[in-house]
Amino acid sequence: MLSMRERTGNARRPRTDDGITMAELLVAMLVFGILSTLVVGFFASTVRTMSQVQALSTNTSQASNGMNESARIIRAGTDNPVKPTAANPAPKPQPAFLQAKKESLVMYAYVNLAPVAATDELFRPIMVKLSLDSKRRLIEQRWSATAAGDGYWTFPDPDRDPPAESRILAATVAPEGADSLFTYTDANGARLCVAAAGAQCLPAAGLPEASRRLIAAVKVSLTIEDESGSGEQHRVTLENTVGVPNLGIGRLVS
Repeated sequence: MLSMRERTGNARRPRTDDGITMAELLVAMLVFGILSTLVVGFFASTVRTMSQVQALSTNTSQASNGMNESARIIRAGTDNPVKPTAANPAPKPQPAFLQAKKESLVMYAYVNLAPVAATDELFRPIMVKLSLDSKRRLIEQRWSATAAGDGYWTFPDPDRDPPAESRILAATVAPEGADSLFTYTDANGARLCVAAAGAQCLPAAGLPEASRRLIAAVKVSLTIEDESGSGEQHRVTLENTVGVPNLGIGRLVS
């Protein structure tokens, strides 16, 4: 028979519920905090990078669309012949550019041509205005021509008559920097300015008619930014000097 001492010695010790120590808990919390910080930081960095890439992609697309359409319109610019009269048998044509300002221009152009009628061989020109609205969006407005007979055309007043068509080409154009949205040059590549405007180059009224007749090319400097206008990290700038071949003005290209 086993003694009471032997039975007691062979019995298992009861389990304790002491848990982990305070030191172990602090170490575990420290490790968890470090891992959480790394994960959150990585996630935030990824989201921020994706947001920046998306903003740059959107602004690049906006700038590209605005530049392509602006260049297409300017390249199609043309003078508008004036119908002779008994009082003026040999009138000068209206210059291609009716208005030439820093952030807007109005011009005649042959673009998206279609016959006036099914039996008509003539094509109808349009009058186009490229400008910035109050939200600094690049807007294209178009006015249709009215036949004046013998292949001549008349147009509405762009400052008074509403356009037949209007659309947004790009948003949002950054405030004017070193270069204005539109810069006008002559056949020699010299910038056309008004002396009275001084360093501003152009007054609010833009170039006078005599200078507008000398325009051989237009430099478009288009900078697109976020709608909030906060920061320059998402700005995209495109520049293009566009000739107007229909005017027949030979120009020097550097």
